[in-house]
Amino acid sequence: MMDDSFLSDWIGPVLVGLSVTSVVGLILAAATLPRVLAGLPVDYLETPDAAVAPWPWLGRAVLAAGLALAGLAMLVLPGQGVLTLLAAGVVSPIRGKKRVVRWFLSFDVVFGAVTSMRARCGAPPLVRG
Repeated sequence: MMDDSFLSDWIGPVLVGLSVTSVVGLILAAATLPRVLAGLPVDYLETPDAAVAPWPWLGRAVLAAGLALAGLAMLVLPGQGVLTLLAAGVVSPIRGKKRVVRWFLSFDVVFGAVTSMRARCGAPPLVRG
C-alpha cells in the first residue's frame, strides 16, 4: 500500500512542470504563430503540396511534430491549440496536408482568427480554395 506522501512528492512537480510548459507554449505561440501564418502566400491553399517546400524534409517534420504536440496540449491547457495545430499542418512535409488545413479553415472562427492575425502583420487574407 502506498502512503500519501508518495503522491504528494510527485504531483507538485508534475503540476509545476505542466504550468511552466503551458506558459512557455502560450508565449511562443503568441510570438511566432502570427508571423508563420502571415508568411504564407495568399494562394497557399490553391498551390500543390510540392510547390511549397522552404525547409529540408526532416527539419519540417520535427517542427511540425513539436507544434502538433504543443497544439494538442493547448487544447486542454491555456493557449491557441487549434491555431497551433493549423501551423503544424502548414509546415508539415506530409502529402495531403492541404486537405486537413482546408478542413480547419472551413470553420469560420478559425478562418477569422487566421485572417485577423495576417491583417495585424500587414498580410492580405488567404484565398479559400
